[in-house]
Amino acid sequence: ADQSIPDKADQIGTSETALGTAVATALHRYAMFLYHKGNTTAAEGKLVLALRSDPAHVGAMSDYACIKHRLRREYRLAEEGYKGVLAIEPVHMATLCNLAWLY
Repeated sequence: ADQSIPDKADQIGTSETALGTAVATALHRYAMFLYHKGNTTAAEGKLVLALRSDPAHVGAMSDYACIKHRLRREYRLAEEGYKGVLAIEPVHMATLCNLAWLY
């Protein structure tokens, strides 16, 4: 292989992890747009895709747990999701508030 040709990650100046986070952030924002437009099923699907791109994306994790909590009434999954966010970011205010509502 020609060593003078950089790989795609080098060309865009980011790592695979950073790229996954950027994709997850875009999907998370789009999911919230869909959610606020009333398309909760599509929003939930976009959050799943966001979490596949970056499983530790706290915004997507928190909002996904919130959908499980408030819309789907899947309380055990919601609690696990909220606790997962807090394991990464212990003072994530939206998650703390939603977990308090769950309890």
